[in-house]
Amino acid sequence: MNEGFFQPLSDAKNASNREVVRLALSPKLWRWLQLFAAVLLLPSCALFHPQHREPATPPSAITAGKTTVEFAGVTAFPEADLRTALADPLDTMTREGVSEATADDAAFFLELLYRKDGYAAANVAYDVLGPNRVRLRVNEGPRALLGDIRFVGNAHADSVNLREFVVGTTRERYPRGTPENALPYAEQDVQKGVELINRYYLALGYLDERIGSPPEVRYTNERTRADITVSIVEGRQYSFGEIALVNPAVFGDTAVRGQLADMVALPYTKPRVDEMARRIETFYKRRGYYAAAVTAESDANAADARGRIPVRLIINAGALYRFDGNTVQMKGRLKPQYLHNRFAVLAGQIYTAEALDEVYQEQLRTGLFNLLRVQPVPQPDNTLRLDIEAQEAKTREVGFSLGYGTFEGPIFGIELRDRDWLGTGRPVTLTIDYSTRTLAGELNYRDPYFLESKNQLNTRIYAQTRDLDAYTKNEGGFLAELSRPITKQFRVSAFALVKYDKLGSLSIDPGNAGTLSYTTTSLGVSAALDMRDNPVAPTRGLVSSVSFDVADHVLGGDLSFYRGTFRATYLWALPKNQTLAAGFRAGFVQPFGNTMTAFAGDAPFFQDNDPKTPVPPKVTVFPIDERFFNGGATSVRSFAERELGPYDKSSGQAIGGQAYTIFNLEYLFPIVASLQDLRGAVFFDAGNLRPRASQLGFTDERYGIGAGLRYNLPIGPLRLDYGVNPDPRQNEAFGAFHFSFGFAF
Repeated sequence: MNEGFFQPLSDAKNASNREVVRLALSPKLWRWLQLFAAVLLLPSCALFHPQHREPATPPSAITAGKTTVEFAGVTAFPEADLRTALADPLDTMTREGVSEATADDAAFFLELLYRKDGYAAANVAYDVLGPNRVRLRVNEGPRALLGDIRFVGNAHADSVNLREFVVGTTRERYPRGTPENALPYAEQDVQKGVELINRYYLALGYLDERIGSPPEVRYTNERTRADITVSIVEGRQYSFGEIALVNPAVFGDTAVRGQLADMVALPYTKPRVDEMARRIETFYKRRGYYAAAVTAESDANAADARGRIPVRLIINAGALYRFDGNTVQMKGRLKPQYLHNRFAVLAGQIYTAEALDEVYQEQLRTGLFNLLRVQPVPQPDNTLRLDIEAQEAKTREVGFSLGYGTFEGPIFGIELRDRDWLGTGRPVTLTIDYSTRTLAGELNYRDPYFLESKNQLNTRIYAQTRDLDAYTKNEGGFLAELSRPITKQFRVSAFALVKYDKLGSLSIDPGNAGTLSYTTTSLGVSAALDMRDNPVAPTRGLVSSVSFDVADHVLGGDLSFYRGTFRATYLWALPKNQTLAAGFRAGFVQPFGNTMTAFAGDAPFFQDNDPKTPVPPKVTVFPIDERFFNGGATSVRSFAERELGPYDKSSGQAIGGQAYTIFNLEYLFPIVASLQDLRGAVFFDAGNLRPRASQLGFTDERYGIGAGLRYNLPIGPLRLDYGVNPDPRQNEAFGAFHFSFGFAF
């Protein structure tokens, strides 16, 4: 027969002092026995016992180029692990050929692989078989797993913490969740753990601590388990003694010592002494002493009987520096004069790192730069020249937006922007938005440094057409706003607006619509205070604004009125990522002069409410589109958009009013701990809308109670709300659903 069940194998091998005769099986019978063994051994494989690793099927040899490495006695590792472990010696042998030195390196790296995986007794020998061939002979020995780890002498350190130092290096090499009793014993890792324990004690001020002797390793369970005992001699814990300040005269002893208040109570360590010197040096440099240097002196041998070590800090403040000029190296379209002007605002000021960083960060936020480096260079006259190197980023971009609102429906937008118009560093933006109700276009130019000052100029040319249920409108206009920051949180503005409106497609009584075609020219002022911790995702703080504007025919428009609005919102951060927010808004608009307020069925009346006042020759009825509306996703949420307030009797459509108040209270809370950006909300809203400005107040309040969801995006929250109307009147809905983006108030 060509293929028998049993064939003699010539290289019988001695194992465990017993003569073992191995027989080679025919391939057919071998496959059947493999299947039978797999069925019998399945319950004990690694799938059911994660702490036991199933032996891999190793290769008999691996090749790299012309080099072949043969293996004898390797059962523990697959080819991928062997190639990784031998990557360096394989590369060397491929380039230089096999030699005694390269073969010895290969044996060393393979033995290291075994030792790191728990084969503490493994050893590897080698045979050079030719210029491109080597055999590695392995005596694996048993694989030992970590057993008990005991610590002796650790009176001031918890054994649980110390154990993590010992097993931490090994744990990093294995999948997360691997049980500790499934980790191998690796002598090299244990030594690293001992080094970490020494550093830990040093950080606690135990300068004399040492490991009493090398860790004791005791093998059990036929050398498959390694129990470790670590003996520690802690010694004395040292602390800081007298802190002597030499030459602190510039700011005084008390001010300088205040920089060290939190450190002197900590245990003594040499790194903390160095940190003390750095802190004081930084303290002086941030206050104009750019060249300040501090030297620290301490000696553990000078400790007193209580282990307190004195420290001397020698301060050399140097001269007081001021900002002077700057140089600019620019790559890109942006003119160097732009950066020269930005940093020139520092000239003459006493040097502080905060002042320089504020200007630097402001320029980074513009998005104009891929690279921006600023290097202060000391000058002989005790000034600092700023050497600036910059590389302009891509400044022209096209953006698209997609959204949805309960009132607007689907919203599509496109934006074209040039951040560096004509090389001046001023942005110009063209925006076009479309929804089922609106088609709008806007061209915006912004000058953050108008006339090279702190004033910011915004100009906007716009046109839009809107369908607002009760009417449609076409509007075009020009707005110019000049603003100035008073502080980082407080800004004031002045603005001018010229616009033309034409209303049509009325579904209400014309007497309630007012003038349908008119021009408005108005001037106004505003102020805003923002003390929130984050303008995009705030959790605490106050934001408030107030505005007032006036329009009059003497300015060139058809309407005469004055208008004022106020807004304030405060947020409280509560434990466990909860937030409470409260907001109040109010506004009024009062026609005067040749503009009168009129509603269908009402006699015209004027600002003084005196029927004897003569009617001006040219009378304009205050138009519906200049009135306030209430209800919707950002006001009283139990009403649909713009549906709270006076109604047209014939159509039931809202016709707006001249005075409103809104109060909102909202509680936000996390829903799922793993989804911090998803939050729930419950809210209470109250508000009104009155026909006349003189009726501004809290009468005829309407209410909303509801709940919603919030999902925080990088540019603001996505909101889903449902508000219930607790006291619906005739023809009013029970509640309203709102899907929107941004903050409610």
